[in-house]
Parts: sequence; structure tokens; C-alpha cells
Amino acid sequence: MDSVMERYCLDSNIYIEMKNGPYGFDIAPGFWMWVEHEAEAGVLYSPEAVHRELLSYKDELSEWIRTRQATSLFADPPNREVQGLYRQVGDFVQTSYPSLQVADFLSGADPWVIAQAWNDRSIVVTHEARVDASSRKPKIPNICEHFGIRYIKLYDLLRIRGARLGG
Repeated sequence: MDSVMERYCLDSNIYIEMKNGPYGFDIAPGFWMWVEHEAEAGVLYSPEAVHRELLSYKDELSEWIRTRQATSLFADPPNREVQGLYRQVGDFVQTSYPSLQVADFLSGADPWVIAQAWNDRSIVVTHEARVDASSRKPKIPNICEHFGIRYIKLYDLLRIRGARLGG
């Protein structure tokens, strides 16, 4: 399949780590313009749960997110299919990890990122790294692998999409 036709579902940590790190709003406004452009083109998005999670921070990022609530950057509220896939993710996590880790994982946006991408046949974009099977903490890459969902890092996405952020 042509990479132009692929869609990418961004995890919360993409926005957070880029804002706090190499692509701060004051350092690399081109990154944020690129995100908006790619969202408008229907190439990348995040589930509604990422929107809610990022709004809770009450910072420059939450303000940026708030002003983009009604854009193509965020998916509609989860439909029945996405909710069903979320339940499958939750069931797997509950049977595979300690209950304290399960509660923490299920309270955030991560399972919704996985369920939304699974439903849409999108590729998950996360900064999380796959961990050894003996890990007691659920990680997006491990869960994606279990369900056959593709995932990549942000820098891979930037290269795949031929992003040019200035200069």
C-alpha cells in the first residue's frame, strides 16, 4: 500500500515530548504547522481520549489542543466498534498484567489510541518502546504486537511523510 494512503494515530506522548523537547512551540513552530497540515490532509489524528488527556495539563500544549478541538486532528467520540476493540484491549491487559498497572493503563488514553488505530487500520505513532515480555507494565508496542497493529516512532513518521520543518 502506498504510504500516502496510510493513516497514523498519534499517542499523547508525541505531543508532550515534542512540546517539552526538540519541537517546543517557540523553537520549532514548523513542526506544529506540519501536524496541522497532515491532520487536514487526513493523514494523522488522535482519538478523543488524547484530546481529553492533553487538556488536563493546563499549559501551552493544552491551549494549543483546546483551539483545535473541532478540527480533523481529533477523531469523533468512539463508536461501538472502537468501544468493542477497547474492551478487547482491556481484557488482554487485565489477564496479562498486575491489577495496579492495569488500572493505571486503562485510566489513560493509551488503550483508546490502540483501539482507534485498530478500528481504522491506522498505524500507531508513539515514543514508547517495546519491553521484554517479563515486564509488568503494559506498553503500547507490546499490545499492538499482540493484536497485529502496526506502530512506529515519530521520527520514522516524519521520514515516511517527507516532512520538511524549515531550513
